[in-house]
Amino acid sequence: MDLDWSPTTSYLLYSCVALAVTFLFHTILSMKSRKLNLPPGPRGLSCIVQLLGASWNESVPELAFTWAQTYGPIMYFNAGGTKFCYLNTPELSRLVLAGEDYRALTSDRVGNFVSKFTWYDGKDLFFTKFDVIQRKKRKLFHRGVALYGDGVEKFEAIVGGELDLVLEHLDKMASTVQDVQMDQVLSEALKNILVILINGEKPSCPEDADAIVEYDLAVNKLASEDIHLVLMAAPWMRYLPGRYRRACDKVVETREKAERIMFSNMKETFDPKNLRGLTDVFLKSREEPGYEFLKDDEHIKGVLTMLFFAAHLTSRATLLNTFLILLHHPDVMANIQDEIDRVLGDRPAKVEDRQIMHYTEAVILEVLRLLSFGIGNRMCPGEVFARSRVFLFVTRILQRYDVMPPNSEPLVSCHPDNRVKMLVRQTPPFRCQLVPRGSPN
Repeated sequence: MDLDWSPTTSYLLYSCVALAVTFLFHTILSMKSRKLNLPPGPRGLSCIVQLLGASWNESVPELAFTWAQTYGPIMYFNAGGTKFCYLNTPELSRLVLAGEDYRALTSDRVGNFVSKFTWYDGKDLFFTKFDVIQRKKRKLFHRGVALYGDGVEKFEAIVGGELDLVLEHLDKMASTVQDVQMDQVLSEALKNILVILINGEKPSCPEDADAIVEYDLAVNKLASEDIHLVLMAAPWMRYLPGRYRRACDKVVETREKAERIMFSNMKETFDPKNLRGLTDVFLKSREEPGYEFLKDDEHIKGVLTMLFFAAHLTSRATLLNTFLILLHHPDVMANIQDEIDRVLGDRPAKVEDRQIMHYTEAVILEVLRLLSFGIGNRMCPGEVFARSRVFLFVTRILQRYDVMPPNSEPLVSCHPDNRVKMLVRQTPPFRCQLVPRGSPN
């Protein structure tokens, strides 16, 4: 007799198998570690059951928050042999990751499923050991981005050029008194800036940038706590029909085209005398003493795709979240505009203006909140790049427009629970009005 398995039935069956296997491993391992002085946290079968339920409901971060309230600033749990330790306060995070007595011990990274599966067994920049290769990759990133000296002017020109196109589009929308779909308008500029950084020029066709973003979203979904935690504990789940295999298959499906655009096409046209972008910096450096490891193409592809992933959706979420929050707090928006008028007048903002526009910088930091770029030896190397982009976008747009709630629909809530659930949680799509400053509302 043939059985017609529904997706839910299949998932429950696989979950039961996973539960039995992981609990068996957990029992064996916990017997070996009972005498260890471990931090408090959930233990035993209850821990596994809660994690599987949270994975199914896409609520692992919410479960972790509940556990943090129960167990305090540091907690430990064992999920099928994979050990997790959560630091639940910024003070403790600073101490452990940046304190003089601990930072050398916490600078390393244990391999995880996403890094191994997506970036060639950990040949990326972030989820790798703190070794000579990792430090040299960081050095090359800073050399390629070059947010110092003439590099700042180049960066401002790239961002300014894309912002000019954004403002031109917004002017047309404002003249028709239509509500603006902010995520569509700003996302186009953000991804173009990153492609220019990597390739040295705008994508030859919009489909190229869209292909990279599709890969970016696939990785973001795979890396979400709800999927990644299960695959860390039971990596064989990727071979079984269901959400875990779909997430893995989507990454494989989209990776080839993204790598071709960011690496393969660039390698075929590489000229060491005419460096175009970050890809060329890495290609040229492979001939330098000490950088021979870059002759393995997987190192370069892993870094480039990781950088786009790290830089795109994070900045997109920050920028859109900033405008959505300002829509709910027009008094804060007015204060930013007062500072723009006082410091900038009619001239476009520069990166150096961040040092004197304290209120605007404080608002952006408040949107980012707790240690968004990490701390210590593994602090995100792209912090200046990311915060400068957000600063330039916010100041240029608020210099020209009053951003107001939409006419066509209710204003979307800015509560964190309303975010689209991925590793980098995304601001939900929203509309707003853009009214040229000085015009009657």
